[in-house]
Order: sequence, then C-alpha cells, then structure tokens
Amino acid sequence: MYRVIRKNCASACSLLFTRSNNYSSRAPPRHVAASQICKELSENGSTSSSSRPSVLYADKQQLIFSRINDITDKIHFRHAVAEDIDNLVAMTNEEGWWYTAFHYKVLLKLDPFAITVAADEADTPVGFIGVCNVLPGIAYNGPFIVRKDFRGVGIGNILNKLMKELIAERNGCMDLDHDFVEHYVQKGFIHKSYKFKLYKLTVSDYCRNVNEKASKCNIVPITNKLLPFVLEYDRGIYRGLDRERILRACLFGDSVHTVAALCDETIKGYGSLIKSTTNTYSISTLFGDSENVVEDILGNMLELVPNGASLIALLVEDKQLSKRFSRFETYFIMQRIFNKFNIETDLDRMYYVNDYML
Repeated sequence: MYRVIRKNCASACSLLFTRSNNYSSRAPPRHVAASQICKELSENGSTSSSSRPSVLYADKQQLIFSRINDITDKIHFRHAVAEDIDNLVAMTNEEGWWYTAFHYKVLLKLDPFAITVAADEADTPVGFIGVCNVLPGIAYNGPFIVRKDFRGVGIGNILNKLMKELIAERNGCMDLDHDFVEHYVQKGFIHKSYKFKLYKLTVSDYCRNVNEKASKCNIVPITNKLLPFVLEYDRGIYRGLDRERILRACLFGDSVHTVAALCDETIKGYGSLIKSTTNTYSISTLFGDSENVVEDILGNMLELVPNGASLIALLVEDKQLSKRFSRFETYFIMQRIFNKFNIETDLDRMYYVNDYML
C-alpha cells in the first residue's frame, strides 16, 4: 500500500500529465488544467536566481505564487504555517505514510518557507509540496501529495512545476521509489546516489534478545557537551559537509531518542529513533564504524520500543540486515538522487538512513 500510494503521490506529475489531454472533459470547471498553467508560467518568464539576483528567496517565492494565483481559478498557493501541519499529517497518514508532525516541523524549523500549500476557497489545504533550503546551495524535496478528491485535475502538475521553480539553480535532492528514478532523470535529476531498502516489522522480545553486547562502546545520550564531537564524526561521514543546523533540528525533540557510541572517549557512531505515532517508531539515522557498534546502538534503541509496535528501518542497500530483524520483509527499494551533483559520503559507515532530510 505504501509503495503504490507513494508512487502515485511522489510522482503525481507523471500520473497527471498523462491525463492532460482529457482535462477539458474531466476536470471540474472550477479548476484550470495544469498544462495551461504550466504553459502560462513558461510564457511569463523565468524567475530563476540568475534572472533576479537581487530578489530575496522568500520574495521570489511570493512572485511565483502570485503568478500562479493570477491564472488559477478557486485554488491558491501559499506558504505553510504551523496550523497546516495537522492537515498534512492526516493527508499522508491516510495514504499509509509513517511521517509525523515532528518530521514536517523539522522542515519548517530549517526553512520557514519549506512547504507550499495548495488551498481551496476556504483556505483548506488540498495539496502540499516541500522544497527545503537545508544548506547554502542545497534544497531537499520534501512531501509531495494531493488530496484524493482533488487528484486528476492538474494540481500535481502545478506543484511539480512550482518545485522546479523553487529549486532554481540549487542542487536539488530527493528520495523516491526506485521505480520512478528514470522518470525524474528525464526531468534533470541525473545524479544517482545510494539505494536503500525500507523494512517494516513488528517488534518482539526476539529483536532485543538475539544479540549480546557486540562492541566495547558505551551507548550514551547525546548531550550539548557531546554534540560537537558528534558533529565532527558526521563531517567525516559527509566528507567535510557541515550539517550542524540539520542535526540540531533532527536529533532533538520530545519524539526523538538520540544516542552515541563512545569508546575510549571517541565517537564510534550515533543514531536516532523517532516515535512516529503511538505504536510506530522509525530508525531515523544510524551510522557506525562497524557492525558491532551498530548492533549496540540498535539494542539501546529497541529497549524503548514496546512489543507489538511497528518499526520502520531504511537500510543502505549493500549493508547486511541485523539478525535482530531476520523476520523483516523488504517493503520496497528507494534511491537518493540529485539534479546538479552527488554529495559524497562515506557509505562504509552509513547503515540506516532517512528519507525526509539530507
């Protein structure tokens, strides 16, 4: 279910574009066909950063919104605010996505203009697209979804066009179902990074008891005092890229359990566990110098997950799945892609990753 729905939503532009020839007969009269809107956007000229170097990022978005709003009927586009998050969570949860308010609030914490809303006349959200300004020159493409009763009328195409304009000259990054990679390659996302497998299981005592302590590391909470050393370790994973503002947003909060593996006063790995819903958890990140370190961090995390809870884990494709999770089934394969260049990483130390943030 997650896989099918994610294909349809994450690649709504493909689905809706194939229907564009029938918009005149199928679309409700209060909506404008996406093909017409995209055509008019193109005719009105580009708003790329190179053509408007003096316009601030937020002002540029408002220019784009105003152009779209001028040529749409009944649907308008605006920045998301905190009050929209509940609608976004409800919309995505209905489709089987496991993301929570925490995931989307992280995007808004990093970039107040990260999420765009398509709203009806009552200002009720009917669609969302995320383009988060995570680091200078780098944009992460976040949620892309249209409400069920508004699909097939072109909103997905508009949001897809908007995504392209908001990325502009930056290096855009997205994680998506592997089956749709080639579709986005044709749209310019030509640099393929690592693949990862999404697994889902029901936690039991077996997951906790299958392994004894595997390394000599102590697994400790990440405190403000320890954070600089974790950041240094992360820069080693990302080949010098400073992700401090990302990690500060992602690793701390009421829904997050974050720990590091400390051996002889040296960081050997770190990871975070997110409580997604009452009975669903996700391993957001888990990096380590060895499988033994990873096993110990996993053991620490699983102590917090009750029996019967669902656990989501995204494992880098070439890594061996932990024996704790031998009863997993592969949910589906995903891939990270970029439009300008790959961001180099030390894949040897990357085990479990996320699909909502760079």
